[in-house]
Amino acid sequence: KGPTNALAMQFGGDGTISLDLNAVVTGALTNPAGDNQGTLLLAAGSQLTGQVGTSSAISLKDIQVLGGNNATGVSATIDGAVFAHQFDLGPNTLNVTGALTITGTGLINTQIDSPPVYGNITPVGASSPGSALHVNVLVAPGAPLSVGNLFNIVNAASGTGGIPITVSDPTQPGFTFAPVPVAGNVHGAVTIILLTIGTPTPGPPTPVEQQ
Repeated sequence: KGPTNALAMQFGGDGTISLDLNAVVTGALTNPAGDNQGTLLLAAGSQLTGQVGTSSAISLKDIQVLGGNNATGVSATIDGAVFAHQFDLGPNTLNVTGALTITGTGLINTQIDSPPVYGNITPVGASSPGSALHVNVLVAPGAPLSVGNLFNIVNAASGTGGIPITVSDPTQPGFTFAPVPVAGNVHGAVTIILLTIGTPTPGPPTPVEQQ
């Protein structure tokens, strides 16, 4: 936690590394001990400069962006390539200045507060959303949504297309979403559309854990 440093970091096994509010850290964060190990927590305004995850074969278990609420989101930045299985975003934005690789059958947990405020990943480099991807959606109480609203969960301009994507909203009966296009993503992007509207129920986000 805390102030700027310039040291490479490694997960020797599973565990958690967190960056505090507005922390700026320079140094790669890898997990050479094994795939699907290590969780990175990023507070609002934090920035990590360096590669996160070892490779597409040895990736972090989870990256979480902390902060935000039912009205607004925050952002955090990784200045480098990213390799991870799962992303817990809340209503927040994860900026990635390098390439994004979601490993294997990936999972994104996102919260939607409104059409412009929702959890998303914005990579500058190419996006590879894995062999398949599941997006789990929490609709914030009172969210002003309309049928047909589009949400760019991975806001990428280039990358791998044709990945099968599934979407669910188990916490909010009546709200249903679908990927756009249904047949698979385009150019590394992941976009979902709101098909039906229910009644949001109060409560904190309930992330789905990857099996």
